[in-house]
Amino acid sequence: MGDVQMQKYSDLPGCTDEFCDQNATREYPPSMFPTKLEDAYSTDMEANAEADWFQMPTVSLWLAWCLLLIAIGFEVAATVCMKLSDGFKRPVPSVLVFVCFGLSFGAFPLALQVIELSTAYAVWSGLGTVLTAVIGIFWFQDTVNATKMLALLSIMCGCIAIKYADGLAEAAQEAAQREKEGIMNMSNHSE
Repeated sequence: MGDVQMQKYSDLPGCTDEFCDQNATREYPPSMFPTKLEDAYSTDMEANAEADWFQMPTVSLWLAWCLLLIAIGFEVAATVCMKLSDGFKRPVPSVLVFVCFGLSFGAFPLALQVIELSTAYAVWSGLGTVLTAVIGIFWFQDTVNATKMLALLSIMCGCIAIKYADGLAEAAQEAAQREKEGIMNMSNHSE
């Protein structure tokens, strides 16, 4: 028995829309491959109906950062409610602890679709720590000293550095890719 030639959606005539772009690299044996683009939509939907019973919405980079800030806000609110609950003796703040943490943990995975885990978690925990400390200082009269302020400043600087480290790494990776392509183009021209 010979090798079976696999086919891709990009092989279908008229396959130019987003569906084809997203599925261009998926390969199918000829017996499972649709003959028309219209069949590709229905075949793919039927094949994935069970696996795709729940899909998280895809978010843009801007929306991901907004969702991360929302997650941080709810995490800080939950932490403040913990303090206000007086050891879960007060019912309203006690319930709000769980509601706010639930909303925070609901927004955070959406942000993780776009933002790298290391960056998102560092910003989430770092900014949450700083905001919680500031609220503690101004609302709950927590003590303030030079060491605490230096530590909070270090956390903020670390969050900023991690945020921009991703941009620097991406720029370096793109430059390396352009250099590699340039070398490959030069070697192709010399042949």
